[in-house]
Amino acid sequence: MNGIILHVSSDLGAFMMSLIPEDTIDTIKQTVEWAQEIPPEYQVLYHHGKLLIPFNYNYSNFKNEDSVKVVDIRDL
Repeated sequence: MNGIILHVSSDLGAFMMSLIPEDTIDTIKQTVEWAQEIPPEYQVLYHHGKLLIPFNYNYSNFKNEDSVKVVDIRDL
């Protein structure tokens, strides 16, 4: 799969994020810029719809075909 892999390091830990090839560069940039603006205490990640808990991010948990969604809990 020709995806784009992001290696992200934050206060919550380090993880690998895969973006689908259908995403345009502009979409990817907007997603990354938006996610960077969320204070770490308000960031939550969903991996295939399942909430990831802090310090449970691990490069081995993610495959190329995986999808990760960054969510600002203030919007929930």
